[in-house]
Amino acid sequence: MARQGQPSVRPGCWLFILLTSVLLLGLASGHIRLPAGVRDGVARQSERILGPSHTRGLFEPGDGAKVTGPALDEAALDEIRAALLKAINDDRMVAGLPPVILDDDLTRLGNAHCREMVRGRFASHWTPDGLKPYHRYSLAGGSGHHEQNVAWRRDSRGYGDAERALADCLDSHAQMMAERPPNDGHRRTILSGKVDRVGVGLAAEGEYLAFTHEFASDAVRFLEPMSRRADPKGRVKVAVEVPAGHELSMVVLRRERPPEPLTGTQLMARGSYGYEGEDVLHLRPMLEPGWHYSDGSRGELERRGSVYSGEFAMPSARGLYTLLAGVDGEVRAALTLVSPGSLVDESRYQWP
Repeated sequence: MARQGQPSVRPGCWLFILLTSVLLLGLASGHIRLPAGVRDGVARQSERILGPSHTRGLFEPGDGAKVTGPALDEAALDEIRAALLKAINDDRMVAGLPPVILDDDLTRLGNAHCREMVRGRFASHWTPDGLKPYHRYSLAGGSGHHEQNVAWRRDSRGYGDAERALADCLDSHAQMMAERPPNDGHRRTILSGKVDRVGVGLAAEGEYLAFTHEFASDAVRFLEPMSRRADPKGRVKVAVEVPAGHELSMVVLRRERPPEPLTGTQLMARGSYGYEGEDVLHLRPMLEPGWHYSDGSRGELERRGSVYSGEFAMPSARGLYTLLAGVDGEVRAALTLVSPGSLVDESRYQWP
């Protein structure tokens, strides 16, 4: 049997920016030149961003700046969250997809990112310490599949008005669903057939509003390793559970360089995200006696029922290592392992 190819998929979404303002009327199409009053914070009205893009010099995002002004209470945020969940499931029903359920752990994960975006005045899938969504999901205990959408808005009138915040959130959701191929990453994430639950992160303080969709599924998941800490050159046990009727293609160990802190401008300039880095190890299902892969081996992962298991030696190089489980040719689960000294601030994460 020939060696199977590397599974690959980009879990994020193609991002674009849509800015609206009463001050933009009459400007030339395709080239936005903002009045100085807008740049200086004068007479701004409901600027919309679905994910980050070319916004450098527009908002001059800060790094953890404290936001002052009205903030919505938890009851108002829960009402908005319920409306966004209904909008998601209404769209999924039209597409013939099952509804997703609201997940408290994913919501907490999204809330933390939204608060950081609102207070840091940036819109990005990344956090200031350089981590991507699947890193944070994994370090919070996730061991399956995860996809994220991000929306961020600014209104000079402030977001003390729950009705305005609700209307803006639903408008951003509608903008996502109005996308058309090939630039329809947000829409495809909402209509993903690979997810069964969602967290709706929300934060609204002063002039800033942000929400995230944190979609996930444990249909394919890593049962081991349980810990996200990995000792260089240590042995790591790995076990992957797949649903009935499906087969594991391969487990890939991918290494990324240790993350570095990002400024507000760098965060706003970042776009889509994916499983980046270099492959340092491939683990394949064991074949029946008499069958071999092209390198002469029978494979490394033993199958018992729906679970594939094995072990490997952890590389010694510092960095973030992500195990990717490919099922039917697609990455369906990811788990990030951290070697000592690789994170900017380990105290931020309550990992297992």
